[in-house]
Amino acid sequence: MIEYENLSKLNEPFFDEYRKAFNETLESGWYILGNKVQTFEKEFAQYCDVQHCVGLANGLDALILALKAMNAEPGDEVIVPSNTYIATILAIVHNGLKPVLVEPDIATYNIDAGRIAERITSKTRAVIAHRRMALRSGEKKLGTGGIWALSASIRPRTWEPWPMLEH
Repeated sequence: MIEYENLSKLNEPFFDEYRKAFNETLESGWYILGNKVQTFEKEFAQYCDVQHCVGLANGLDALILALKAMNAEPGDEVIVPSNTYIATILAIVHNGLKPVLVEPDIATYNIDAGRIAERITSKTRAVIAHRRMALRSGEKKLGTGGIWALSASIRPRTWEPWPMLEH
C-alpha cells in the first residue's frame, strides 16, 4: 500500500468522533435532511463567507445545479478536461449544453491552460475545473466575456485568475 493513501491510518485519530456521529444519526432515524444537514449548511456557509449553502447527494447533483444557475441557452458550450469524470459530462448534457473537451498537460494531468483559450468561442459559457487545478473557486466570472469557472472548492473567495482567460 502507498502510505500516503492509508486512509485508515490518517483517520484513526477521528474514529471515536466518527462513531459517535454515526451512532447519533443511526439512532435518530434521519438519514436524509434533518438537523445535521441544516447545521452543516449553516456552518459551511459561514466558513465560506456566503449567505447560503445547499447540501446535495453527490457531485453530479451539484454540477447540474451549478450549470442550471448560469441560465445558459441550449447548445452553449462548457469547457472541461478530457480526462474528467463522466458525471461532469452528464451534468452538461442534462442541462442541454455542449461539452468541449480540452486535453490535459501530460506533466500534471490538469487541463492544459494554454489550450483553454484556443477552445473559447462565442458560445462558451463555462470552464469546469477540478480540485487539482489552479482555479480555486465555487464560481467566478472570467473577465468581461461572461464565462464562469466552476470548481470543487471549499473556499470560493480564494479564486485566482488565469491571465490567459481574461479577455
